[in-house]
Amino acid sequence: MVLASKSSLIDYKQLGQNLISVLLVDEYEFARKGIRSSLAGAKLFKVVGDTASAREAIDLARRLRPDVLVLALSSDEAAAVSIIRNTKAFAPQTKVLVLVNPEQDCRSLFEAGAGGFLLKSASGAKDLKKALLDVAQGGFVLIPAIAGKLLDRWPQRLPSSPDHSQGLTPRESEVLAHVGLGLSNPQIATALGISTRTVEVHVNKLLLKLGARSRTQAALAAVRSGILA
Repeated sequence: MVLASKSSLIDYKQLGQNLISVLLVDEYEFARKGIRSSLAGAKLFKVVGDTASAREAIDLARRLRPDVLVLALSSDEAAAVSIIRNTKAFAPQTKVLVLVNPEQDCRSLFEAGAGGFLLKSASGAKDLKKALLDVAQGGFVLIPAIAGKLLDRWPQRLPSSPDHSQGLTPRESEVLAHVGLGLSNPQIATALGISTRTVEVHVNKLLLKLGARSRTQAALAAVRSGILA
């Protein structure tokens, strides 16, 4: 089971001169320097700040309102949850990409509003750049190990066959499949040959029918239903 990002479908030229602003929050200075270095040569990103402090992270997110907040505080889950909740409260447009350890339980981070999860130990610069681009454009990254834990968290709340039991139309099921692949609304619109506004309508309807609070929960429903394997 893999919920994979599809950066290869993105036309990088569409981003124009607008750099994706990134705020780094990691308890280890060498890790922050490493991420800064890996993004320095990229033409798509601009690191606007970094810190190891949860309190400073919240303040920086409030003031800078970055496009993406990269969060790696595996030793202090409560602080990480607080950062996500505070950031989403005053800067809901900011996406949060969490770098996790394989054994880490990410359910509380997911519930707080994290928009993507990436393995910290096994992800290279290329993986990080793809993940940043995906979450910045409204997609998400969800590694299989984390997807399994989240599915365990909602065993009764995610329908086994959403296209039938929840009354999804064939088009809504098709949109759900693309959401499950991590595509943003504009990407889905291009893939299906419809307008972005029409995709937004379908996404809102399928979220309501599935009882899902986010695209990620909807994607998990797609996995459980067999739409995605």
